Amino acid sequence: RDDVESRGLGDVYKRQLMYGETYLPEKIFPDLKMSDLEENLYTVMKQKYNEQSILAFEDVQAVNLDEKDSKILGVKPGDASLKIFRRAINDKNVPIEFTISLARGDRFIYRSRQYNHLV
Repeated sequence: RDDVESRGLGDVYKRQLMYGETYLPEKIFPDLKMSDLEENLYTVMKQKYNEQSILAFEDVQAVNLDEKDSKILGVKPGDASLKIFRRAINDKNVPIEFTISLARGDRFIYRSRQYNHLV
């Protein structure tokens, strides 16, 4: 199986703000177990497999939640959400992570920093 992690992110009021499923290539992360993920995923990737993402792409799509996803996030079916597709690559330009997340539309802030390296 390639699916390794499914975790949520909450706030100080114990509300589910976001949840996602992360898919990792088995060829790059053989023998990875859920019990390995008591540590941060990226720490395990680096320490156990010497893999590190150097670049990630995220696409964000506005969606309305279905019944199942709305229960997980603690909101009503049809409420607004952001669906985030994340793909990370390593220093060899190989994809090492693909994550699909849903974030509550009423609690999510998207922040981006962009800059140019001028030669």
